[in-house]
Amino acid sequence: MIKLFMWKEGFCQYFNTSIITSLKRFLLFIPLYSIFVVSSCFSPQDDESKRKALMKAVLQTLNSEHYQPMELNDQNSVKFYGSYLKVLDYQKRFFTQQDIAAFSVYEKQVDDQIRDEKFEFYNLVSSTYKKRLATINRAYEAYLSKPLDLNAPGSIETDADKRKYPADTTAMLKEWQDYFRYQVVSSIAIDLDIQDKAKSRKDTVVKIKTLAELETSAREKTLKNNRDYFKRLSETSEEDLFADFLNAIARTYDPHTDYETPKEKENFDIAFTGQFEGIGATLSQRDGFIKVTNIIPGSASWRQGQLKVDDVFLKVAQAEGDPVDVVNMKVDDAIKLIRGKKGTTVKLTVRKPDGSILVIPIVRDVVILEETYAKSAILKHDKVKGSIGYINLPSFYADFSNSRGGRNCYEDIKKEINKLKADGISRIILDLRSNGGGSLQDVVKIGGLFVDQGPVVQVKTKEGSPYILDDPNPGVDFDGKLVIMTNFFSASASEILAAALQDYKRAVVVGSTQTYGKGTVQKMTDLSHFGFTVANLSERPSGTVKLTTQKFYRINGGATQLRGVTPDIILPDVYEKLEVGEKELDFVMNWDQTTTSPFETWSKKPDVARLKLKSKERVSKNPYFRYVEQEAVKLKQRQDASIYALDLKGYQAQQAAAKDPEDKAKEFSKNITGFNAESVTANIEINKSNPAKEEVEKGFIQRITKDYYLEEAMYILAEM
Repeated sequence: MIKLFMWKEGFCQYFNTSIITSLKRFLLFIPLYSIFVVSSCFSPQDDESKRKALMKAVLQTLNSEHYQPMELNDQNSVKFYGSYLKVLDYQKRFFTQQDIAAFSVYEKQVDDQIRDEKFEFYNLVSSTYKKRLATINRAYEAYLSKPLDLNAPGSIETDADKRKYPADTTAMLKEWQDYFRYQVVSSIAIDLDIQDKAKSRKDTVVKIKTLAELETSAREKTLKNNRDYFKRLSETSEEDLFADFLNAIARTYDPHTDYETPKEKENFDIAFTGQFEGIGATLSQRDGFIKVTNIIPGSASWRQGQLKVDDVFLKVAQAEGDPVDVVNMKVDDAIKLIRGKKGTTVKLTVRKPDGSILVIPIVRDVVILEETYAKSAILKHDKVKGSIGYINLPSFYADFSNSRGGRNCYEDIKKEINKLKADGISRIILDLRSNGGGSLQDVVKIGGLFVDQGPVVQVKTKEGSPYILDDPNPGVDFDGKLVIMTNFFSASASEILAAALQDYKRAVVVGSTQTYGKGTVQKMTDLSHFGFTVANLSERPSGTVKLTTQKFYRINGGATQLRGVTPDIILPDVYEKLEVGEKELDFVMNWDQTTTSPFETWSKKPDVARLKLKSKERVSKNPYFRYVEQEAVKLKQRQDASIYALDLKGYQAQQAAAKDPEDKAKEFSKNITGFNAESVTANIEINKSNPAKEEVEKGFIQRITKDYYLEEAMYILAEM
């Protein structure tokens, strides 16, 4: 039996394929990212026949079910080859140019070896990796056992794409020494920054140490972290390495396709929900790094505010404990460090997209469910005549665990619209910023709240023409003026809704240059349900293959894949010059288009050209947006400047210039005047008897009035 999984942050549900007979009515979940987890994929009686069976099962599944199957040929062999080297040595620290020369003989033979069920390439690469690991493992203790000269000149290139493999093992060891030095210097810089801040606020809790003491402490921490790091790598089994190999092949089909090994129940839940208990962040592991792919609304991370999508975890520390390096750490090992009891503090050292390093303290907590649901408010501004309704939708949630139909975002949005209408609201801003997606069924139904019967999205499998998902309900619930807010991290279902209402000319879309650009859907195939058999084997291949099976298209025919949705009115964004979204991933599926689905545009079309002109004039005069534009340039410059000084003063100077721009942005929030928000009447009555809900509502209202983007959306809506 094949099962189709549907993701949402925090839970996972699945249905049998027998349910999927009527695709137009089927409820799909649109995952934004995958969590790549590796564990033992073989029993202790591992042998080559099992390896052959597993590879055969994975390849046959990919080629029979993937939206875009691949042939075993020389062109794809090159992809497999490069992908596996990148999986094992993304940072180009383990393999030498001599190693690559030996590997390159197989660059166009990997496909042949897969077809012939041979493992010469795999065995050569994996054995070389283990040899180089042993060499480095013997060298780091001696280097870190003696004090380092913090004034000695030097630099390190941190961008692997700009760095070549070291010429030989001697050059490789020299680069590792530079890397160890970089770790020590960055640790000292962080400690000095903490001390300086403690001094400025006269904090006596933080112990002030001399530079020599800090150097000793940083070196000892670096030594301990590397002991742990190389111990983990040394314990990598043959089974783990082969799982890496299968993943390297799978992810060449597209970034959301991979092979996943069986895991115990706890880690299974974590892998598929994407939720790390305690902080509320959705993470993915790629190329040795643990990366933030989503912040769960209402979570500790969400409320703390500093951890962002695309941040990369470098270290994890417990309260005042020493940080542990999590680069190249397995997900299940990282979980043990990140998880913890409510009320305890975890300190996350992260690398921002621009390359700057930030230590983020987060007090572990449980997700406040009320903050994950749709919420409304009434906005007022001295410069805007009348009140404006505001609805925030953090995700397209639905409760599949309730057979009678649990809470879903469609019903909640409908309720919030009715609350606003009861307060006399005739204009609404629907906020989809950083909404990572969810239930497609709810997308279609929510679209129907604003337009009459008609198509909302087109869905295409690899066979045949796309089928259309229609809003089946006649009439509309809200016929007033509508603005939709998006940003770079509005993805999947968010993009479908924004695209549909834009195509109908029902709403004016306002936001970043484009949305995320994920226009595909994945399913999980359990390999144990297939009839792969190998002589003398008592068990079938295990694990699952997550693979892309469908693509989404706007009703105007264009795909949401890769290009996402371009807003009608584009506002400055600090990330606009960085490589973010689907397009930054390897092996992405292309944008394409299909036929237009017949539909009638909204009768009261907004004059987008006029609105765009007026918005541009306001934005050009707004000090905050001028600041954002400047910061966008700086962020790009800092991202491109990937060479870091290895002397302490030089490194500190670079970090001082790369301060997180959001710290400065917070100062601007204090300057918004004439902008107020208040609860809808219905919520005031509901919350009177529930202090917890009342507190959540209060925090929500306070955050709204510090948002320049929302202020500009109000101006746009007022002029429609």
